[in-house]
Amino acid sequence: MSRVVFALSAFIQSLGGLIDFEMVNPMLALPQTVFGHLGPSLKRLCYHGLQCPHTMIPHNHDGSVRPFPLSAPDVQSISDFCPGVTSVTLDMLIVHDLPYAFLSALANFPNLRSLSLHVKTAKTRDEVAPPNYFSRDIKMVTALAQYLFDSKRGCPFKQIDIMLGFYSNTRERPEMHYSCHKTQEGELVVEDNRVDADTYWFRAYLFDEEDVDEWETAIAEADHRMALSNDDGDGDELTSLFGSPSPSENEEECS
Repeated sequence: MSRVVFALSAFIQSLGGLIDFEMVNPMLALPQTVFGHLGPSLKRLCYHGLQCPHTMIPHNHDGSVRPFPLSAPDVQSISDFCPGVTSVTLDMLIVHDLPYAFLSALANFPNLRSLSLHVKTAKTRDEVAPPNYFSRDIKMVTALAQYLFDSKRGCPFKQIDIMLGFYSNTRERPEMHYSCHKTQEGELVVEDNRVDADTYWFRAYLFDEEDVDEWETAIAEADHRMALSNDDGDGDELTSLFGSPSPSENEEECS
């Protein structure tokens, strides 16, 4: 154990009754004795390990992806030491496939209701990364959230927030926020902030040719209705461009 980690651990263990614990840019994982000390009182855990936005930060000198300071066994141990935690915010790397062991460890917190994951997708330095598309991201987020909900131990998740695009300075994707919850019927709902994305800079991301997004279809339909409306001299009826939602759509949104 380095002197820095030893001194930091000693300081944390000198504090009693901590409810909130946040670490930013930790270079090394803390020993488990720290979380054993925090366990009885801790309610909120926030652990940021990928704050620097440079795209090369997650790589070692040999080109391999640098692992996140908290491993799946680390998270599993923390969930055992700190069963009273109700809110967790973590940064997470995804390389090639979803980190199922890491996600299973997160689902092991028995009282965890709110989970926020700041996700960085990464490849080895020599790999050619495929383009980022909204259609691919939404599938990945849906699979990730579904696995967490299905694997949850103890109290069910109330909400899972997944953030993408917050760690890159290459404009690989906009800053996307996905909010996931389940209805009373058990259906997974994934909401997103695509309407806030810059369509000029991120058109290729939002409207990829492999899977034309429904949002682009709606915009094209609105443009068509606008043209028809102008031809008929009814340009002031802008509120009817997208039509009125059906009663079933309103009921689904409220549920």
